[in-house]
Amino acid sequence: MATAEEVAPGRTGTFPCGQQMVKYDFKETAECTPCKKAHEESGSSWNRELPKETIGHIQSTGCLGQKEVVTAAHNACIRELLQEVDGHGKADRHVKLLTIETESRLGTLWDQEQCTHFCSKDVLWEAAKAEETKIPWKDAKEGSPVPEEQYQERFWRRRLDGIGLDTINKELLAIEFKRTRDARSNYVEKAIAVAQEQYTSLLSGLQAVGQVKGWKVQQLVFVGGTCGSVHVESFNKNMKALGVLESKWDLIRQKLVRRLLERQDKCYGPTSHRKVGREVKGGEGFRAMVGNMSSGTCMREEGAKSACGPKPND
Repeated sequence: MATAEEVAPGRTGTFPCGQQMVKYDFKETAECTPCKKAHEESGSSWNRELPKETIGHIQSTGCLGQKEVVTAAHNACIRELLQEVDGHGKADRHVKLLTIETESRLGTLWDQEQCTHFCSKDVLWEAAKAEETKIPWKDAKEGSPVPEEQYQERFWRRRLDGIGLDTINKELLAIEFKRTRDARSNYVEKAIAVAQEQYTSLLSGLQAVGQVKGWKVQQLVFVGGTCGSVHVESFNKNMKALGVLESKWDLIRQKLVRRLLERQDKCYGPTSHRKVGREVKGGEGFRAMVGNMSSGTCMREEGAKSACGPKPND
């Protein structure tokens, strides 16, 4: 059994995205085809400027044509994971998961009675306000101050994948899931850093209140690689913090790996079959067929260090 992570075999290292097609002279530009199609279908104004169609781009919500399927992949993975966590708790566990079926906005969560056991909305905002107002306001006019009310609205619109609350032992667990490319050995560290930065204001507010009220606050970040990698040590650490039976840790992790691969299949589906005329060298065309990801075929960026080799980390 792997000591670092569960990984899928048979990774090919390539995918016929726009960037690859340009590299092999099948296209003149690497502009993102799904983004272009989404703009054309919506009739939006986009000035004919498109991002590059890289492997990373088409696996992210930054790709307009892939946003829906990528978001669905994220939600399917974390919802099933939290259901497993909820169903396999120790007999003496007091942690209650508040967001098993769906993620919720902070404002909605703090309208629930359970969260007010920790603190009120007013108290949390006062504790988080200093950090929240440091975050730049998108599209703010130069020299025009942004009202505090707008920062506050933005803060309460933030979404958490999950919250674990233990009112007996006074512990709050902010749960986040990152589905990310696992082509590099530091993918776990990078994903955790993103999650920490994403929720800086919330975490600082929670921790400030926790210190005053005697609560322990920590963020648990689950990281799932798009090619099926799940770092064992960090995963097990989160399982322990959530009070899950140790005998179920491997089973839950293996289910997550399968779900990651199944969802990767769906993410590549809209972009997996292409036929591009090759006028440069007179070819008749090129058809790229992508294998079944759930069978172990994984697409990797050329030149990337293999995640199947020795690794230290979504």
